[in-house]
Amino acid sequence: MNWINVGQIDFVDGRTEYNQIAFCNTSPYENTPYLAFNVNTFYDATRIMRYNGQLWVNIGPPLGQWHYEHSLAISGITPYVAFISFGGISVAKCEGNNWIDLGTNIVGGGGTMWPSLAVNNGIPYVAFFYQGLVSVLRFGDEPTG
Repeated sequence: MNWINVGQIDFVDGRTEYNQIAFCNTSPYENTPYLAFNVNTFYDATRIMRYNGQLWVNIGPPLGQWHYEHSLAISGITPYVAFISFGGISVAKCEGNNWIDLGTNIVGGGGTMWPSLAVNNGIPYVAFFYQGLVSVLRFGDEPTG
């Protein structure tokens, strides 16, 4: 067995950073890889792409600049992404062809690192390192016990 290319070679112009891959397990995108990354360092916009069986295609418009340390999750056919920006952790999901903000700078400032995103029954959870400790948040209206 060998490693083989998935889609076209060099489908992004420039160097990428903070590459994250996740798979959709729901029809019609069952077993489809999604990819989150920055082009040419974190100064450039974050892009999310999906492999359509032949090519990598953009999912929604690029997210803003200065994002890094991505974590990508798929719930149903909806991609979610958590990332660090200069203000802290932010989370967004794609609906249609638009990214919907689920919280910008939900945990702020320097020292916030390494987000890990998971979605359970449509509810996103993000774990992260902040001020020397691990923390977990979920998106919702009610606190958990």
